[in-house]
Amino acid sequence: MAEPMHCYRHPKRETRVSCATCGRPMCTECMVATDVGIKCPDDATWLISAAAGYGAGVLINRAGGRNGGPLAIVISVLATAVPFLVLLAPNLLAGALNPRPLIAMVFAVIAAGVANRRI
Repeated sequence: MAEPMHCYRHPKRETRVSCATCGRPMCTECMVATDVGIKCPDDATWLISAAAGYGAGVLINRAGGRNGGPLAIVISVLATAVPFLVLLAPNLLAGALNPRPLIAMVFAVIAAGVANRRI
């Protein structure tokens, strides 16, 4: 019989569930069901950020008459990055920054830029 796993966020809780991306064990309270499997909250956040960034990029592309190009990419990237920066500003100013929200912002910004590339 396999050694019991414990949730990486709640070490006292035994579990048989692990993240489909990173393999970390997690309890049912921590798991996030996605279309591509069960994810830990950290990996699910990055997927959601990328989807939100792509959606923002598509909206800006459609609002601009579907022209795309460098100007639309810059506008999409800035429009996607500003909300993240507003949320991260207190931590940035305090000097206590967790890198996970920054990684989520990078995924969102890249997705927003990709949505506005010329085809």
